[in-house]
Amino acid sequence: MTLAFDYAEKLILSGSNIMIIPPFSTSKFTRVALLEYETFDKAKIGLDNYKDEFDEQLWVLKY
Repeated sequence: MTLAFDYAEKLILSGSNIMIIPPFSTSKFTRVALLEYETFDKAKIGLDNYKDEFDEQLWVLKY
């Protein structure tokens, strides 16, 4: 969890608007979200806009 909060702080300092997603269902991981979309398909399209900006692996999470 500390790693997620540390990374979230780094993103906030760089100007990103983020959300923390706590563990849910069977997941034990805290996640850092960059954006919210109305639909899963719109999120998948929007993901391409951020792939070059971030070195980390990005994915769409239906939450």
